[in-house]
Amino acid sequence: MPLFAATLLALCIASAPQQPAVVEVIGPAPEPGVALRKQVEKGEDEFVLFDVAYGVREVTTNLHDLWGELETKRAEVMSDLMAAMQQRCAGRQDAASIACANVAAVAGALLASATKHTRARPRPALGPDQLAELRDVDAAAAGEQRYFPQRRAFDWKIAQPVGAYAHDRHGWEGMAALYRATIYLRAYSAAWPEDTSAVWCLHVAACRSADGVLASDLGKLAAQMPILFGAGVDESGVLLPAGAPDLAWLAAHFAEPAPIEDKLAALFAEVPMPSPKALSDGVLRLCHELVIARPTDPLFGAMAPEQWQAKWRDAASFAYVGLREVDALARTFGRDDAPPAPTVVIEPLPAVWEALRWLERRRSLQPGDAWQKGTSWIDPVIEALELQQKGEDLPVETNDHLRHLLSRFGDKDRLLGTTTRIEGVPAQVRRGVPHLVRVPIRWRGETKKALALRLFVEQERPAGEWHGPPWGTALQTKPAAPSGR
Repeated sequence: MPLFAATLLALCIASAPQQPAVVEVIGPAPEPGVALRKQVEKGEDEFVLFDVAYGVREVTTNLHDLWGELETKRAEVMSDLMAAMQQRCAGRQDAASIACANVAAVAGALLASATKHTRARPRPALGPDQLAELRDVDAAAAGEQRYFPQRRAFDWKIAQPVGAYAHDRHGWEGMAALYRATIYLRAYSAAWPEDTSAVWCLHVAACRSADGVLASDLGKLAAQMPILFGAGVDESGVLLPAGAPDLAWLAAHFAEPAPIEDKLAALFAEVPMPSPKALSDGVLRLCHELVIARPTDPLFGAMAPEQWQAKWRDAASFAYVGLREVDALARTFGRDDAPPAPTVVIEPLPAVWEALRWLERRRSLQPGDAWQKGTSWIDPVIEALELQQKGEDLPVETNDHLRHLLSRFGDKDRLLGTTTRIEGVPAQVRRGVPHLVRVPIRWRGETKKALALRLFVEQERPAGEWHGPPWGTALQTKPAAPSGR
């Protein structure tokens, strides 16, 4: 680093305010791009911060979309397979085939509501034992597993859907049914006698051989699911659990008395995931880069360092809870008189932007080398940051392009407000509605206000009310106006 630049950086850091600076909260922004555009149109703002929080929210909603598409397909394929299994096993008299037919019938009934909008197949009639087992699983209650050589007691509470699987309001109906069916089949496949398990696999293989489309769809699932969560599927389409270093860390620190925000911050700091392979790995890497980021750039000099770090920790928690909502089964402008256009300033966290770029490119679920071809929204952001860090003005076209990109971050977050639980965290948590805020930044020696995006996670208290925002050090809001007395 040139001596002048190093001296300037040291002076900016040394002159950083000791007390937290005032952050003006403008209001909720459930669709940040739309909210930002409307705010900019008022002509009140000189600067807009291209906040890493926009990228965090983008990769979170993209992850949810990919999950919804893939799990919807998995429900359809498994439903087709269970129907084929019942037909193949019908009339067979050996005990193993009879058990397979019964389990396929119950699993097919569980999947019926997951595929009612895509499959016109009538729900099969079930016998008394099948109906009783179906009720046990649907209720997530103590019951039985009836299709072993010796029926046995079994607690089906493990079939209680969690996170996004428990909420149908997000637009993917039937995810609860898919969750129950997955747990149901997994519970049998993990404990069936060896001969029964072999007969099940034999029938599944025969069904796949007889239906090329079914075999192709199951093969695609087997290739795509590891890209999403690092977890595979078995021959029946059941999602298999995968190792999860974050959950292992949380389990090891479960009993440590620490505030939730401190525990998650420690988790993100200690689980770096330097070489991600699955998108879930990429989220952990992103969380790590966010919590270890330090506000050393002069741009950050107008606000206390702990305020920036709290902002980034909260964004990491937002992304992490977003991941936990969906991976439960895979654990281990046109105006004639427009106001002056604001200057877009890139939040100078290069490592975080690189983590976001990896996730953006990796979001393709095609097997093999799944890096996306062509350009993505994040490439011009990183190019602009390089110019900014050299002290160069962005070309007008680049600034306009970045403002246009910001206005695109308006996709509906289908899982926002979804309650979920995290291993090692006793209370339920949920991602809160993002807020637009104005944060002070140091821009070429002067303190300016820049529009930014605030992400955070809320925690449920024992009385049922939700606490937040935020976790960690508070970003102070604008003081109330004097009452006049």
